[in-house]
Amino acid sequence: MASKQHSKFRHLKLTPNKSDRCMQNIICSSGGHSDSTICDVGRSFIAIILEGQSGGSFLVIRLDEYGRIPIDHCKVSGHSKKVLDVKWSPFNDNIVASCSEDSTVKSWYIPENGLTGSHLEDCLVQCNASGKKITSISWHPTAKDIIGGICNDCNVYIWRIDQGDCLFIAQHPAVIHSFAWNFDGTLFATTCKDQLIRCWDVYERQVLWKTKGHQSNKQSKLCFCGSTNYIFSTGFNVSQREVTLWITKVDFVTMSLDSASSVLYPFYDEDTMVLSVIGKGDTTIRYYQVFKTKPQLMFLTLSQVPEPIKGFGFLPKSEINFMDCEIARLYLLQASILQPISISVTRLTSVFQVCSLYT
Repeated sequence: MASKQHSKFRHLKLTPNKSDRCMQNIICSSGGHSDSTICDVGRSFIAIILEGQSGGSFLVIRLDEYGRIPIDHCKVSGHSKKVLDVKWSPFNDNIVASCSEDSTVKSWYIPENGLTGSHLEDCLVQCNASGKKITSISWHPTAKDIIGGICNDCNVYIWRIDQGDCLFIAQHPAVIHSFAWNFDGTLFATTCKDQLIRCWDVYERQVLWKTKGHQSNKQSKLCFCGSTNYIFSTGFNVSQREVTLWITKVDFVTMSLDSASSVLYPFYDEDTMVLSVIGKGDTTIRYYQVFKTKPQLMFLTLSQVPEPIKGFGFLPKSEINFMDCEIARLYLLQASILQPISISVTRLTSVFQVCSLYT
């Protein structure tokens, strides 16, 4: 029998910023037309998809831009239809990419001091798909200027965004729900409406393996678990939401959750091997930990927030306060407020204990 795992992260503490250290008056997208998390957090800026704008636009604000955001704040407004996803480049803090219902992916340069004067309408480079909307995008983790995106023509496109060239099209038989790179970008995985999870070899440009995923053809999301190359997916069985850790295509661990209908989004932290699972419209955040020995998946704890979650994003790890045992900082969109929340490990003494968390 496998021994029970022990975790240093069972007791996580959420500390939300006070109201004077939040961003207010943000009319973000309702998310009904988008599969994305509505906002993305970079090292210097936050990008938030807006609701009710002519064409497509998103807001870019500095991390220290607290208080009431003016309704006429400068925006990025170069798309002709609704923006569906935004992502900051992991290689350049001033570059953000967006995708839209207008079937384009565009990259934008944001000045050091943010947007001032007028709306930004001229992009750096534009990448095109087949004419159908592009629902989500993801930067390659190790290769600069490579970005992947899901298009509603049942394809994943891989572009070189500095030149606008399409490098590879991964064809699928049905609508794609999710797309994620592995730790070094040699693989990517997808979930699809045909209920299959596919793992693709980037260099060979073919499916490495595929397996039957969750029982329902409702929205399913996934992410790779860092250097382990395990895949963690969220989805639905016949009557409940569930999460699954795929060690291989035939070796997996599944946990059932509840009967709620909102889609769950997984986020993995390589340093702590902790998974955060968040649903738009939920008021609960769940945490799991991944291990390399059995049992490979363990539920840690859950946290409650006062308002339904409309959007969310994690601050890059380089910007958090390790000295206070902070392991992540989450930005939550609730109503019209964007609130930073510190996630830390509780300690009984004030003795320096940061090193023990990562050993």
